[in-house]
Amino acid sequence: MLGNIAAGGITSGGSTITQQLIKKSYYPDEEQTIERKIGEIILSIEATSQTTKEEVLELYLNKIYFGYGPQTIGLYAASRYYFDKSVQNLTLPEAALLAGTLNSPNRFDPFKNLDLAQERRDKILELMEMHGYISHEECEATKAVPVENTLKYNPISTTGQYQAYADKVVREVQEKTGYDPYETPMRIYTYIDMDVQKELDSIASGDSYTFQDSKIQVGAVVQESTTGRIIGVLSGRDYTPLGLTYAYSSKTRTEQDYGQKNQPGSSLKPLIAYAAAFEYLDYSTAHYVHDVPYEYDNGFVASNWNGKKYNGDISISSALSNSWNAAALQTFSEVVTGIDCNGNKVGDGIGIDGATKYLESLGFDMSGEEVNIGYAIGSWINGVTPESEAGAYAVIANGGTYIEPHTVQKIELLSTGEVIEIDEQYQQDKTQALSEESAYMIREIMTNYVKSGTGTYRLLNLGYQIGAKTGTSNHSSDKSQVSNPKLAGHSKDAWLSAYSPDYTWSVWTGYSSEDQKDGYYIKSNKDTNNISAKIAKLLHKDGVKNEYSSKPSSLVESKCISGIYPYVSPGNGVPSDRVVSGLFKKETHLVEVLVVQV
Repeated sequence: MLGNIAAGGITSGGSTITQQLIKKSYYPDEEQTIERKIGEIILSIEATSQTTKEEVLELYLNKIYFGYGPQTIGLYAASRYYFDKSVQNLTLPEAALLAGTLNSPNRFDPFKNLDLAQERRDKILELMEMHGYISHEECEATKAVPVENTLKYNPISTTGQYQAYADKVVREVQEKTGYDPYETPMRIYTYIDMDVQKELDSIASGDSYTFQDSKIQVGAVVQESTTGRIIGVLSGRDYTPLGLTYAYSSKTRTEQDYGQKNQPGSSLKPLIAYAAAFEYLDYSTAHYVHDVPYEYDNGFVASNWNGKKYNGDISISSALSNSWNAAALQTFSEVVTGIDCNGNKVGDGIGIDGATKYLESLGFDMSGEEVNIGYAIGSWINGVTPESEAGAYAVIANGGTYIEPHTVQKIELLSTGEVIEIDEQYQQDKTQALSEESAYMIREIMTNYVKSGTGTYRLLNLGYQIGAKTGTSNHSSDKSQVSNPKLAGHSKDAWLSAYSPDYTWSVWTGYSSEDQKDGYYIKSNKDTNNISAKIAKLLHKDGVKNEYSSKPSSLVESKCISGIYPYVSPGNGVPSDRVVSGLFKKETHLVEVLVVQV
């Protein structure tokens, strides 16, 4: 005490078991102050006068850790955690194991360090023999029992099933409630689908899927389309507990973000360009967009994936199914400015601030982002995750309603019995990110081109009204702008996000930032496409349970002359190849004209 006073603070010193009990009972933050130490001593003296040492020891043993995590706090909980039995039913090897963990619970947790736990337990048995509690024969016979033979299954194995999902749950609880499941004893109810999670784990491990190389990484999230409830998480290959995940990222931006965001490429064109055009410009599904050069980002002119070949005025369906970049840029520009490439006014325009708010309404984290027209084709600063893409695409499947993706139904705090209804709050907080009309219109276009079975989308043509969009991002072609000259101009990220009436899922493949520095780049999108198809088949092996919402009464099917805006209703004499059908919002004005052939 004198040494600590002379130093002006706590620099050294131990505690009796009684003092440790007082500290854990009355000073849970364990702040290192002289005031705390004095209070600890005073209360310890008072406790000693009112209780026996046996009672102090009993109280102490029900407040300390016997391993890693809150599920090991207290002798009763630890007995259940390790052996699934009550304290009075413990055998000698089991009791010796628990006694051995006390001076270093994390180090001697057999689920984390089996060999060290075995050595420590055997040391306890030897000490028991030395002090006469057991005979030499009992000691040797008990040491012959392997620790692993006494344990129940490992509920949080570093290589076990459900680790990716369990970690998502832990992080979600921490960020949503402020409670740490590793410090606060609680019972957590989740929405895990074990069949789905087993398959995702099997894909990640390579047991049920062969990747194109040993370095390529993968992330995926599967959720229910109408509830936001996540049923499966694929955090990556060789995933370690609470390690870096490619499936989601921190809800609050920190220097220690545990998720890698990636550039979405074309994967968000349906939402950013075309759904927004339906929403804010009242375009029809029969609208023709302009696939012509668009200059942005200090003079940069984006090319289409087939070089600089442009297609002129084309249907939205063609623009999406072929993923033409120029058309998406022009359309998003019209949404933002209200002016088309010919200088014609097409609406009021929502501006950059409006576009940012729109993306936020779809659940995207826009902190650190600076929206510009290039966002339509994936030129984000930080990027997105499979969780955020799945949550956004669920908006289309859910009639325009956004519900934040989540894994937890409710939490029960064991110390107080308080129940925190997480899912109930998420359902109450749902928002209308898109009108029912806009959601229906973009859904019709997307499900129709998947049904056509062209290209990658034929893998998802299972007959269940699946809508989907692929995407690929590229490294800069400027070698000075990439971490390794080998990357220049090559593919960086591969995406496929999809939805049905029942489920929405998003899959990303690519490489870690470290492997990119070593020159690894995407050579094929086949992993993304094939994994997404495997997920689709598993989710719909028994068909679909739900149906999309019906067509809103405010939408009408009508015809117009292709490539003309404002829309013109075809009169007599208009060639049939110039007449197109589509969905129109009722307030959209169709001009009636008569064409006379001369």
